[in-house]
Amino acid sequence: MADGIILLQGAAPDLIEKAMGLVDQGLREAGRAPGSVQTTAWIYVGLDRDGQRAQDQVRARVAAVLRMMDSSQFEDQDREAVERLHHGYDMFAHAQTMPPHATLVPERLIRRYAVAGTPDEVRIRIAELLADPRIHRVVVSPQIGAPDQPFTHDFIRHFGEAVLARL
Repeated sequence: MADGIILLQGAAPDLIEKAMGLVDQGLREAGRAPGSVQTTAWIYVGLDRDGQRAQDQVRARVAAVLRMMDSSQFEDQDREAVERLHHGYDMFAHAQTMPPHATLVPERLIRRYAVAGTPDEVRIRIAELLADPRIHRVVVSPQIGAPDQPFTHDFIRHFGEAVLARL
């Protein structure tokens, strides 16, 4: 009965593929045509000339996503990291920009569940998402604060100039 869906499944191609498979299955089960809903990919984005700082910008958001996931869906080190996060996640610190539990998220999972990096890296990853004909729009969700904070203005300006203008 939906007109559209929002994917909050991660940013890696295999995660998008898995999510789209679930959408297609739901459409078939509902007797609807493939592609009959608008698809939005909701992507956490960190942007900085320093790749580590860009990753740190999304670390807390990725932690929040992983906290809700079943660790049995992961293998080896990723499973261990998700289980550590489940045990170490502090809901009282959930809204903080860099809560202590965010440090439990390894770089590999940040790369899978967010787009974080230099302007060129971010532009390439977003362009790949937009090139998928099943995705109608991408919502960029940065870890920014109130509108009057300098970081908020800096992110928006930098993203517009270094990424959007070059897509």
